[in-house]
Amino acid sequence: MLSPNDRSTVPLTSEQRNGLMVNTVMPVVIVLGTVAGVALIASCILPRFINAPFVVPFFLCVAVLFLAMIAVLARHVLQHYADLRLGVAYLSTAELIGKRATTQSPRTFYAEFADIGALSVFYDVYEPLTIGQRYRVTYSPHTKRGWAVEPVESV
Repeated sequence: MLSPNDRSTVPLTSEQRNGLMVNTVMPVVIVLGTVAGVALIASCILPRFINAPFVVPFFLCVAVLFLAMIAVLARHVLQHYADLRLGVAYLSTAELIGKRATTQSPRTFYAEFADIGALSVFYDVYEPLTIGQRYRVTYSPHTKRGWAVEPVESV
């Protein structure tokens, strides 16, 4: 891995900033809405059926699942917030050592670069990539999102 001193930076574009902002705010809004809805339903059901043998264990299981979901979403939100707070994307030149795509929907595309690691990229960035070619890569370090990948002219 390169040290932070070996990388140059460029300011985030408004599109990149908006993408990071949406991935920071929307999960929080969705989780708060879901928790509020479940709390409302639980407050209606739990007092009426508190003596039923399955209700309390059921709601305890639901609470554990919500805590697990919140932990995963918190990691997602914190990574996007860290890149948003950084305010810049890293710029580095590296050789493409591999590329892969998931098969399930929605398809996710990854490009693996020497000294940078695997980055998630958009399809239009992924398709023209050639293994062994050197590229100038613009990416966010915490989310591992490759924003732009441009071939470097070999002299």
